[in-house]
Amino acid sequence: YAQVRHPMYRAAFFLAFASLIIHPNASQLLFAVLVAGSFIAFIPFEERQLLAARGNEYRAYMTQTPYRIFRGLW
Repeated sequence: YAQVRHPMYRAAFFLAFASLIIHPNASQLLFAVLVAGSFIAFIPFEERQLLAARGNEYRAYMTQTPYRIFRGLW
């Protein structure tokens, strides 16, 4: 939580794409893309809820930890 705000989403993202090593096919790729896309789409909604619930405390955390999933990227 010190490097990115959503480390569990990052872990799920890597897990979904790592599953392509075990099952390298189009349906597994679709699964990985859908998992990653759903997490990326959900983060803004979750952060709005956290801001509403925690207020300035979470806003300070957002300033301290600017990246959501990937450090240096987003």
